[in-house]
Amino acid sequence: MIRFLIAILLSVSIAFLGSCSKDEDNPTGGGTSSKGSLSATIDGIDWTADLTIQGTYNNKTLAFAGSGKDSKQINITMSNIDKAGVYTLGSISSGSLGSAILTLAPNADAVYSTFPGLSTGTLTIEKLTSTEAEGTFSFTGRNTKGVTKNVTNGTFKVSY
Repeated sequence: MIRFLIAILLSVSIAFLGSCSKDEDNPTGGGTSSKGSLSATIDGIDWTADLTIQGTYNNKTLAFAGSGKDSKQINITMSNIDKAGVYTLGSISSGSLGSAILTLAPNADAVYSTFPGLSTGTLTIEKLTSTEAEGTFSFTGRNTKGVTKNVTNGTFKVSY
């Protein structure tokens, strides 16, 4: 049930965020695209999003997600950002709020997140424009039973 609600929330957020104009000097606009790459190490096992990748940047909110044929999915959202830098997932950092979610379907207990108060991580944005973003990430996600999963060596490159 929780995984279903999170999936709906993320889908609505990505659809909503994909509807503004672009501005190269102040990259607050952007669209949505399925171009890019996303990979990470999940509890010591290398993983690559080999099914779908989506990214959007709009109104200073960057959101990207990748899904694999193995039903694993990583979603990361960071709000109130307008430049490259290092941001904290799972807490409010310099006015920015970010979260990461690891879903290991089909079990409802297999949703691990960094929502504020659950766990934390780091998102390093190396490039941010009105048409693309790239960088690295790592986080420890926690599920509703308190079980954690470590996501390290994450890399992403998305166009929108």
